[in-house]
Amino acid sequence: MSVFSFLKSPYPSNYGEQRSILIGIIVGGFIATFLYIFRPFGLESVDFSFVDFLGFGVVSFIGVFLIYYLAPKLLPSFFDEKTYSVGKELLLSTVLIITIGTGNAIYNNHLLDNSMFLDIGPMIFKTLLIGIFPLTFLTLIEYNNKLRKNLKISEEISVNKQANKRSPEAVPVTNQIVVSTEGEQRSIDTKDLLYIEAVGNYANVALQGQDTVNRNLFRTTLKSLEQDNAVKGVMRCHRSYIVNLEQVSKVKGNAQGLKLHLKDCPDIVPVSRKYIPLVKAYFDQQTV
Repeated sequence: MSVFSFLKSPYPSNYGEQRSILIGIIVGGFIATFLYIFRPFGLESVDFSFVDFLGFGVVSFIGVFLIYYLAPKLLPSFFDEKTYSVGKELLLSTVLIITIGTGNAIYNNHLLDNSMFLDIGPMIFKTLLIGIFPLTFLTLIEYNNKLRKNLKISEEISVNKQANKRSPEAVPVTNQIVVSTEGEQRSIDTKDLLYIEAVGNYANVALQGQDTVNRNLFRTTLKSLEQDNAVKGVMRCHRSYIVNLEQVSKVKGNAQGLKLHLKDCPDIVPVSRKYIPLVKAYFDQQTV
C-alpha cells in the first residue's frame, strides 16, 4: 500500500461525543504533569508552581474541546464517517497541536508575563515536539487495532450459511414495517426493504425495485421507526442507519467498523462499533 492510499484509508470518526471531553481531560492532565515533572525547554530555570503548569493543561483541554468536540458540530461534512480517513485524522492532530501551542504561548506571555516563549512560533514548535510523535503513534495503533479486529469479525460472519440454514424461528413475525409520517401511516413490505438512512429530520427508505433502487423520503426519525416496529432481521446498525439483514450479500470490515454489501444494490451500509455485536449475533443465530 502506497503512502497516498494509506492516508485515504477509512478511519473512525468518533468526535463530537462526550468521550471527546474525557480525552481533553486526559490530554490536559498529561501535559500539565509532564511539564511539571520533566520541565523541558529550559523550564527548570523558571519558578513556576504546579498551578502555573496546570494552566498549560487547562489550555490543552480547551484545545481538545474546540477541535474534538465543537468542530465536528460546526463542520459536520469534514467529520462525515463516509469520507473520514487516516489523512484527515493526522491533519486534525496537526491542527490540534497548532491550537494548543498558540494557546500556550498566549497563556505564557500574557498570564504569566514570561518572555521565554515570546513568539507563538517557538511555542507551537515545542508543543509539536511533545505531541506529534505520541499522536501519530496512537493514530497508527488505533487504525491497526480496529482494522484487525473488524476484519476478523467480518471473516467470522457467514452470510451464505445464513441463507441456506434458516430455521423456523428466523422467520419475521411480520412482513411489513409501518412508517408514521405527517399524520399518515405507510406500510412497507420488508422483502423490498434494503435500508433506511437518517437525513436530517427525514428518513430515506431504500427499496429494491425492478433493476433499480427506489428511495423515498418520509418525515420521521429512526428512533420512531424502531419504536413502532419489531421485525426480525430489520435492526439499527448505526446512528444513521437501519438495515434489513435479510438483504445482506457480503460483510467486510475496515478500521471504522463493518460494511454491509446488499443484494443488487450499489450502496454500502456501515455498522458502527456499538452495533457490531448485535449484527454478528444475528448471523450467528442463523447458522445454528
